[in-house]
Amino acid sequence: MKAIGFYLFGPLLGVTLASCGSVEIREPNFYPLSAPSLASPFSPTGRILRIEDFSLAPHLVGDEIRVKTKEGRIERYPYERWAAPLGGLVSDALLRSFQESGMFDAVVDAIDPTPSDWVLTGRVFHFEEGEEGFDVRVDLLVTLRDSHTDHLLWQGRLQKDLSLTKGGVAEVVAKLQDAFFQAVLPLPEIFEGQGGADGFRAKPGK
Repeated sequence: MKAIGFYLFGPLLGVTLASCGSVEIREPNFYPLSAPSLASPFSPTGRILRIEDFSLAPHLVGDEIRVKTKEGRIERYPYERWAAPLGGLVSDALLRSFQESGMFDAVVDAIDPTPSDWVLTGRVFHFEEGEEGFDVRVDLLVTLRDSHTDHLLWQGRLQKDLSLTKGGVAEVVAKLQDAFFQAVLPLPEIFEGQGGADGFRAKPGK
C-alpha cells in the first residue's frame, strides 16, 4: 500500500510543486520623499533646531500609498509603498531642508544627543490621492516649541491640493511630492530675522 500511495500521489505532488513554482511573486515599488528647497536670506541664528518624527492620522499609518475612493473609503495600492513610514519621511525631508537652508547653526534629529533650542514636530492629516484620482491632498499640522521651556512658539496648518491627470502611481507620487513642497514652502517665513543675539523670533501662532 505504501508503494501504491507513492505512485498515486507522487506525480500529483510534482505537478503541485511545478504549479507553485510558476507563480510570479511581484516585488513592491518603493518611493522616497525628496527634501524641498527652503533657502533663507537670513544669517545663521546661533540656534540649534531639533526635528522629531511627525505622527500620522490613522488612515496613513504604515508605508502604503493611499487613495480615497468616491465612497469615502481609504484604500491602498498593494504594491506601491513609501520607502519608510510616512511620518519619518516627512521629518527627514524637513531635516535635510533646514540643514541646507542656512537658517540654523545645526539641525538634528530626535535621537541626536546635541542639546537644542527649538523643537519642530507635527502631524500628517492627509497625504493621499483624492477621490476618483482627480487630485492629491497634503495637510500637515506643524508645531514649533522652545526646547527649554516647552513654550509654544508657533503652530499652524500647511495644506495644498493639486489637480491630477490620471497616469499611474508614479504620477500620483510626483504630485504628492509637489504638493508637499508647496505646502511647506512658507516655513522660513515663520521666522523673522532680528539681526541680534536673539537670532530668529517665531511669528505668533495662528
